[in-house]
Amino acid sequence: MDRAPEFTLYGEESSVTDAAFLHLELLSSRSRRFDWEIADHCHRGLFQLLCLLDGEVKARIDDREYPLSGPAAICLPPATVHGFSFLEEAQGFVLTVAESALTHDPDQAGALLRPLLQAPRLVDLRRDWPARERIESLFGQLLAELHWPQRGQDLMVDCLLKAILLMLARLVDEQDAAGGGHPAERDLLARFHALLEERYREHWDIPRYADALCVTASKLNRASLKLSRKTAFALTQERLMLEARRMLAYSAWPISRVAYDLGFNDPAYFCRCFKRQLGLSPSEFRNKT
Repeated sequence: MDRAPEFTLYGEESSVTDAAFLHLELLSSRSRRFDWEIADHCHRGLFQLLCLLDGEVKARIDDREYPLSGPAAICLPPATVHGFSFLEEAQGFVLTVAESALTHDPDQAGALLRPLLQAPRLVDLRRDWPARERIESLFGQLLAELHWPQRGQDLMVDCLLKAILLMLARLVDEQDAAGGGHPAERDLLARFHALLEERYREHWDIPRYADALCVTASKLNRASLKLSRKTAFALTQERLMLEARRMLAYSAWPISRVAYDLGFNDPAYFCRCFKRQLGLSPSEFRNKT
């Protein structure tokens, strides 16, 4: 196995070719079939949103575990390795949608949804019950529209989908705003994360990222330090090491092949970078996991 298991929908072998793919189901419908245990996997090219309305879950995202109680939402960008251990009879919804349906939007929604796509997000809905009730209602309406299509279904589905995601984007914005930073700085960092996701294997330096984002390197670094308390360079290294951890955990590739796949010319240098970041050598990390 070269990567974590990949599915369109967990446990199914079908693949997605539809750029407008959208699937919504009750959380219990699939989780109950697998005894409430969803093994680690990922979805290439698909954004997934889990809305836990009632119950508890231990969410595994990459190599970290997060215990959550409902109501809460978990936003998972494409290719994020994740798994869930649910308390029996947990209730909620699971939405899966093609990334292209969210990123190629010509209107304002594309920019507004960007924070949901740059990194996994955990959203506590217990603090805002009106928002929780609106989101639950929107999910119910979307499920009904998908199951009982009527005239104008595509337009209604698109409107309901955007309404759900924009409600969550607002909550994420509130969380981010509480951490400080100007909206323009948050937008810059979101665009940096999106570009980093495309280019991290190419080992661009920070001036090159800054040029592509039409800002100076110092401005990019200031925004990164202010909002993440890390330099822009540190974020590039974190992204590389995240992918390294995924490959070491879910593949049997030799460490040298992992290094070359991640754009390193020298496996020994890759090993030094990995140990500097994680305190373990790649082989020690693999044995531990």
